[in-house]
Amino acid sequence: MSQRHIGFLAAFAATVLAAATAAAQISDDVVKIGVLTDLSGPASDATGDGSVLAAQMAADDFGGTVAG
Repeated sequence: MSQRHIGFLAAFAATVLAAATAAAQISDDVVKIGVLTDLSGPASDATGDGSVLAAQMAADDFGGTVAG
């Protein structure tokens, strides 16, 4: 195996292991959902308030409940 392949495999393994550590947590029966978006910069017209509204609409469509 070449050094390039070994480097790629190492980076891939690190990404997979890092992603596996992320987990959702429910605390005091409250789930907070964050929306990472641009509200005041150059991309705010395309992704700003619309992304926040879309997340709120999705939560409303889901029924506003989680885990029961």
